[in-house]
Amino acid sequence: MNIYGKNCHYFSASSKLPEAFPSGEVYKFVDVGVIIDVESMEIVDASVTLVSRAAKGFLSSKIIGQRLTEEGVNEIEEELKRTYHGTALKAVVVALRQIHEKVKLFVSE
Repeated sequence: MNIYGKNCHYFSASSKLPEAFPSGEVYKFVDVGVIIDVESMEIVDASVTLVSRAAKGFLSSKIIGQRLTEEGVNEIEEELKRTYHGTALKAVVVALRQIHEKVKLFVSE
């Protein structure tokens, strides 16, 4: 059973975590994965590799439903900077920007 539409694609990117914090000691990198409807550019699902279940859920909830356009990425970044006060913030934003670049490249092909 396919729960995602035919226009949905999975993209991911990784970014280095600060080593002085628990997530950095365990994972070294944060990986952000998103499922995107490439027609609408809407993020329909997301995952983030972090130690805390609460952080994973919180970040996913801020990402899902957003559009992965230039404006959308900026809005996600601003929302995360405003509401997420974890040590992985910069790494998550960098990974999202990398995903945005991958998606732009894919859509332009």
